[in-house]
Amino acid sequence: MHILSRELLVGPAPTQNDSKELGRYLLRMARIKELESRRATAIYANGARAYGLTHREIGEMLGHTEGWARQYLKDIEGKKHLEDFADAGFRGNHETHNQFFEDIKLAKDTDQKLHLCAEYRLSDAAVAAVLCIPESRVTELMEGPRAEAAA
Repeated sequence: MHILSRELLVGPAPTQNDSKELGRYLLRMARIKELESRRATAIYANGARAYGLTHREIGEMLGHTEGWARQYLKDIEGKKHLEDFADAGFRGNHETHNQFFEDIKLAKDTDQKLHLCAEYRLSDAAVAAVLCIPESRVTELMEGPRAEAAA
């Protein structure tokens, strides 16, 4: 998963030394990683079936039975997005994720995009990825926007 999407789905990392908030953040990160793993397994299982592996072969490779593989492929049919693989307890920030991409499209210049990234509290790596600039320049460019967002 792209670093930007991961940060937007998990939410910003805590900025204070609040151990409970850090614990919640780490659990949200673990949950996203688990969903990424489920999605990857589904993609590869579908690919294996498309390339001619039998349900028995897929089941054996995944450590399950032929019947399990058959049912699994039925269950994942049509699922493509991360949230499709989540159970009812999943609390991702999909609204934030989608809103960021709408906002970034509407931003007129780099300065507006930098301020938007600061508002969403993105890391330097995520800012570099979304704006296609070297990570070495991000810290300097984000000083002003981050200070304004914090105020």
